This record gives sequence, C-alpha cells and structure tokens, in this order.
Amino acid sequence: MSCIFHLKSALIFTGSVDGALVAWNLDTGFARYHLHERDPTMKSEEFIKDSKSVDCLVIMEQHEILVSMTAD
Repeated sequence: MSCIFHLKSALIFTGSVDGALVAWNLDTGFARYHLHERDPTMKSEEFIKDSKSVDCLVIMEQHEILVSMTAD
C-alpha cells in the first residue's frame, strides 16, 4: 500500500493492507525489521487491535521517527 526510502540507513519501509510494517535492507534484499500487531514481541498496550491498511508512511528525519497512517 505504501513505501518510503530512508537514505541514512539504506532501508525501504513498506506498509501493507494487513497493517504490517516491514523495513527492507537494500544490500541483502531481505526484511530487516517486521512489525505487526500480532507480533508477540510488540509491547505497546495502546496498539490498535484490528488490522488497518498502512496507506501512508512519513519519516521525520530530525527526530528519527517513522510515522504510519491509515484512511480512518
């Protein structure tokens, strides 16, 4: 559904229709990080329970934050 390139880390971040966020390593072509609400390592209590598609991704370079947004 969405993707963005982070120049400093040489990663491409993708957001999918099932709500997953994946950071892809450009050197290897493999996923470096994977985040989804069904991920057992996810610790946030405020994470939305139902899957929403990731429609937009924005990197805030100054604060080194990846922001994801849904249509709702």
